[in-house]
Amino acid sequence: MTETANWFAEEPLRRFGEEVLARTGVPAVACTTVVDSLVYSDLRGVHTHGLVRLGAYVEAIRQGEVVAAASPKVVRRAG
Repeated sequence: MTETANWFAEEPLRRFGEEVLARTGVPAVACTTVVDSLVYSDLRGVHTHGLVRLGAYVEAIRQGEVVAAASPKVVRRAG
């Protein structure tokens, strides 16, 4: 069996990821931050932490496990 690789241009993947997250209620800035991280993982060859995670993130939002519009805040600073 011959293994084949599919290559996709980076920018369309970024737009796709951001659109998917935006449709689940994730704010634009957070969409960009998350997708940047996922694409970076793919570019480094760590595909288990790349865009393949997008479906799991969307499902976590739909299940209420992740609040899409949450704003993190620092509650304690330590060394």
